[in-house]
Amino acid sequence: MWGPLYRSILDKLWVDTGGINLVGQWAQLQTLIDFIGAPIGSGIGIGVSIIVAQKKTSDHKVILLSGYCMSLAVILPFLLVAIIYSQQICQWLGLEPTFNEEVAISLIVGYLNIGNILLCNFLIGSSQQVRAFYIICFTTVPNILLLRYSPFFSTEISTRLVLYCYATTCLITSSWMIFLLFKTTQNNAHNFIKIISYSRKLVKFIFVGFAIGVLSPLCLLMVRSFISIQQDWAASGVATGLWRASDWIFAPATTMVFYHYLPILSLQSSRGRALESIKEITIKVVPTSFIALILLVILRDPILNMLYGESFKAPLEICIYFWLGDAFRILSSVFLMGLYVLKATKLIAIWDLFSQPLFSFLLFVGMASSLKLTGIAFASTYFLYALLCIFGFLYIEHHVSKRIGRFKFEAQRA
Repeated sequence: MWGPLYRSILDKLWVDTGGINLVGQWAQLQTLIDFIGAPIGSGIGIGVSIIVAQKKTSDHKVILLSGYCMSLAVILPFLLVAIIYSQQICQWLGLEPTFNEEVAISLIVGYLNIGNILLCNFLIGSSQQVRAFYIICFTTVPNILLLRYSPFFSTEISTRLVLYCYATTCLITSSWMIFLLFKTTQNNAHNFIKIISYSRKLVKFIFVGFAIGVLSPLCLLMVRSFISIQQDWAASGVATGLWRASDWIFAPATTMVFYHYLPILSLQSSRGRALESIKEITIKVVPTSFIALILLVILRDPILNMLYGESFKAPLEICIYFWLGDAFRILSSVFLMGLYVLKATKLIAIWDLFSQPLFSFLLFVGMASSLKLTGIAFASTYFLYALLCIFGFLYIEHHVSKRIGRFKFEAQRA
C-alpha cells in the first residue's frame, strides 16, 4: 500500500512545486532509478530471500553479502554504458537537454539503491518484514519531506535536490554493506569461501532477473506508445488511469505474496510441503483480492472521479476487461512465487514472454486500436500467463515431491 500512496503524495507535491510537467519528468527519472535495480529485485534479491529462509541464522549475513557483491558486479557494466549514453537516454525519455545531469544522477542512484533492495529481501527472508518497511521509509520519506519545503528553492533545481537526497540515503545503506563485507571477510578465509559458494547458488537468478526486470518495464513503455499511436494520448491516459486505480488492490496483494508469504513458502518447500502451502496462500490472497476488484467495478465512478476528476470517463465494459486482467495477474503472482521457491528460473524466464511481451505484441498487431480491444488483449494475456504459472508449478512440484520422497525412503532404509 505504501508504494501507491508514496507516488500519490509525491505527484501532489510536484504539482504544488512546479506544475504538472514536473510529475511527468520525475516519473521518467524514477523509471530510470527503478530500471537499474529491477533486474536485482526480480532475480538475485528474491534468491537471497529464498535461501535465507532455508538456511541457518549464522549464514544469513554471508548470503546477503554474496548477493550484494554479485549484484554490484552484474549491474556495473550496464551502469557505465548507460552513463556514457546518458544524453541519448535523456532525449529518448523526452526530457530537455538540461536534464542530462539529472539522468546521470538517477542512474547512479539506481546503482546505489541495490543495497536497499537486497537488504529488504534479506529481511523478508528472515521474517523481519517490519524492518524491511523501515528501510523503504528510510529511502522515501526524506524525499517527501524535502519536496514539501522545496518551494523555498527554485523549481529548476528541485528535482536535482530530491535526487541528491535519494542518493544520500542509498549511500548510507551501501556504506554499511561495504563495512559489513570488510568486517565479515577480514582475517576470515572461511567466510570468504562461503560468499563464493552462495554466489554460485545465486547465479541461476541472474537471467530471470533480467528477463523480468528489464523486459517488462520496456514492454510497459511500448504499450503506452502503441495505444497513443493507434488511438491518441487521451486513450493512453485512460488505460494508465485504470491500471493505476487497480494498483491500489494489485500492489498490496502482490506485496503480501512476496513480502509475507515468500519466506513461509520457502521454508515449507524445503520440508516437501510446497503444494499444501501454496493452496493456503491462494485461499487467503486471491478471493479477497477478487472481491476488492469487484467492489472497484461497482464503485468505479466515484473512485475514478476522486482519483482523476469528473472529466475521467471509462465505460463499464472496458473497466471489466482491464480489471479482469489484474485479477489474473494476482492469481499468477501466487504461483510465480511458487516457481521462484522451486528455483525454476529457466521456466520463469520463458513464461515471462507470455505476460507483458505477449500483451505488447497483441497491441502492436492492431489490438491497441480501441480500449475495448486493449482490455481484451490484457485479460487474455494474463489468463494464459496464469494458466502457465499454475500448470508449471504443479508439474515441477510433483517431480520435486517425488524426489524428496525417494530421498526419505532411501534414508530410512539406510
